[in-house]
Amino acid sequence: MILAPVSASPSMRGVNVRPLRTAAMIGFVYTLQGLLYIRYSGLLAQHLSRSVEQLAYIESIKGNLYILVTGLALFLFAWLLLRRIAANERQTADQMEALLKAERRATAGLYAASIAHDIRNILMVVEYNVGELANEKTLNSEFQAMVHSALEGVEVIGRPSRRLLSIGKQEL
Repeated sequence: MILAPVSASPSMRGVNVRPLRTAAMIGFVYTLQGLLYIRYSGLLAQHLSRSVEQLAYIESIKGNLYILVTGLALFLFAWLLLRRIAANERQTADQMEALLKAERRATAGLYAASIAHDIRNILMVVEYNVGELANEKTLNSEFQAMVHSALEGVEVIGRPSRRLLSIGKQEL
């Protein structure tokens, strides 16, 4: 059975994620902004402070605020990334379940068609032989009635076989 490839989610189409490159870019941007922040906030702290104690106090506040802000940004980034991963995993699980259901239906269809085919082959032999008996002119009327009853039975058994074959073809 040939299976179609599972397409990416609409939000991920056209996105070629390269983990090493992406992590390197995030690290580079974080390092660059950290260095720029330390450099220029240090100059601002020097300019605003009147004493060494005041400079130490400003640097302490500045460092604590930097940790809080970058920690919050890291939390938000990780949370959004993990939400996206979880959504992709749910979508993959849903697609796998749909694929399994389709495969089960196709298997059931093949099985139904196979059974119907075998039944029809047997019925054709029985129908032919009973038909030959029905054409026999030397049979008494009681035996002729049994032959016609057998032909009707073959027809009755053939109906579900044809339906089963029809169902099998629909599932394929």
